[in-house]
Amino acid sequence: MLCARRAGGSIFGREVNSYLLCYSKGQLDLVELSVSLPEAGAEAEFSRYCDDWQRGTVAVSPRTSGSCNGTTPQGLSFSASLGQSPEDAGHDSPVTLSIVVSEERQR
Repeated sequence: MLCARRAGGSIFGREVNSYLLCYSKGQLDLVELSVSLPEAGAEAEFSRYCDDWQRGTVAVSPRTSGSCNGTTPQGLSFSASLGQSPEDAGHDSPVTLSIVVSEERQR
């Protein structure tokens, strides 16, 4: 698998902190990215994103206030988590939304 870390871009109208693209056998196999959300309202915003992502997915694990995941019928899997570094907890500092998307395929 060949991977490259990049910076820049946007998702949900927010700047992406960094993202990782991985290719296997010449095909995109994994995308991992993180964005910062303001602490105020981050959990509600994350919940809205999870609602949208989980719609139409199968094999969804139990959802928590800080994580969600699922697999589409076409075999695309995602997992997302919401977190804040311990030193930033309790301050009005960014919360990190991390998303990993990969394709389930026979290897």
